Amino acid sequence: MESSVSFFSRAFLGIVVVTTSSAALFAQAPAAKVGLDGYCPVCIIEMKQWEKGDARFQTDYDGTTYYFPGAKQKAMFDANPEKYTPAAGGDCVVCQVEMGARKPGKVEFAALQADRLFLFPSQKEKDIFLANPDKYAQADLAYDGNCAVCKIDSRHDNPGREAFATYYQGKRYLFPSEPLRQAFLANPAKYAER
Repeated sequence: MESSVSFFSRAFLGIVVVTTSSAALFAQAPAAKVGLDGYCPVCIIEMKQWEKGDARFQTDYDGTTYYFPGAKQKAMFDANPEKYTPAAGGDCVVCQVEMGARKPGKVEFAALQADRLFLFPSQKEKDIFLANPDKYAQADLAYDGNCAVCKIDSRHDNPGREAFATYYQGKRYLFPSEPLRQAFLANPAKYAER
């Protein structure tokens, strides 16, 4: 059986050849950063396909604009953006761990691991990740997965859960409950990891 990463890489390469001339899509793009070069994050995660989105169906999340081919994919993203947002907001997790630096990844060097999308600036960082994904997969996790609100307000570590996650400035925050997640969202600057 073929690994999902190798299938994913081959599927991506095939689509790049077909869709390289899509400059018209970006002519009307907003001034905000367009995520995944306009590819639909829902299509990547759910169908393992790189499909271009349409600027008519877009969502802004954590400083990035994502495009979708239709209202269905946009609604899926809007209902659970944490599921579809690339790890580290699209920055390279290998660069974060090895150099302590945030460096944007590229869709040409993407890997799908445990239904999370990771982007890397070159094949070198992608290969390092694929050789040891467990070392890098949680590099974007703030406070080692503990609740930011509990840590700041109560000064104790309280493990968060993936079910109550959000992204802020490319970091993934976990909370033990929805009310604590909402408290973070009301004032993320207060609770953000520094």
